Amino acid sequence: MNKRWLICGLAFWIALLCAVAVPSFARLPAAAPVHLTSRPEANLLEQQAKAYYEAGRLAEAATALQQASQLYQTDHPLRQAIVLSNLALTEQQIGSLESIASANRAIQESLEILAGLPSTTARLSAEAQILDVQGRLQLTQGQAEAALSSW
Repeated sequence: MNKRWLICGLAFWIALLCAVAVPSFARLPAAAPVHLTSRPEANLLEQQAKAYYEAGRLAEAATALQQASQLYQTDHPLRQAIVLSNLALTEQQIGSLESIASANRAIQESLEILAGLPSTTARLSAEAQILDVQGRLQLTQGQAEAALSSW
């Protein structure tokens, strides 16, 4: 019984922190190679998506992120995983049942992409950010214990 109260109390405080803290887009660490010149159109879409997200234009941000993900699909899997995580974050902020389902799919796909990549500092950094988004998403769906496991 005490464990249940502890988990409920912890979930309450985490939910409060998540409600107060505005989630931000994931990004690669500064030391990671970004390859800006090989996919400038995808980079532009990411920048536009971030601007849309910060302006509260979430549907437009989601569209730009979907397009960027498709462009990264063939030759930049780490960037694609991060973009999918940001798409999940955006879909979570939209909040409809359909967008939450889309967010869950995007997070799952980003984790599957990461699983096939070698363990590097950039990958580990991206994974931490993606798991944070997954935990936030799980918490908004009432899955406090799963969120704690993700974090």
